[in-house]
Amino acid sequence: MSFLCSPPGDDPVILQGIFPAPCARVWQAWTHADEMIQWFGRHQARFVSGALDLRPGGTWRFERAEVAGVRESLQGTYREIAPQERLVFTWQHVKEEGSTRQESPLSLVTLDFTDLGARTRLDLRHEGLSNSLARQNVTGGWGESLTALLALLEERDDAAPHPAG
Repeated sequence: MSFLCSPPGDDPVILQGIFPAPCARVWQAWTHADEMIQWFGRHQARFVSGALDLRPGGTWRFERAEVAGVRESLQGTYREIAPQERLVFTWQHVKEEGSTRQESPLSLVTLDFTDLGARTRLDLRHEGLSNSLARQNVTGGWGESLTALLALLEERDDAAPHPAG
């Protein structure tokens, strides 16, 4: 399944998907670090730790395992929180090697959640990325992340008891 709605490399990066879970469940997957770490990030470079301070001005950070002396993380600050409706946060990629620290320019992610009863539509807009390569990289990362989120929600749905009938 492809979530991408904008042409690859364009600003903003726009993705959209329908998820097989109520809005409260999808919101929870985005707002609890122990859940988000299960699906967020590229498959080959999953995060090993994460923390969320879910309040306007609060920060979030997810870190990957150190590889060959290089530490990478994604981090940002929450700008807007409307439970089960909208989540807006800044985004920054940080790479550290020894005493060298590289930080990408800040960009902005807006998530809009639409309650469809037993399903949820998610609209993701990632804007202000510095160049086409950065936009292509986050497009791939978001695509993999949303695919993993979809699988997680489908797995949880399959594990839930279904009424006989």
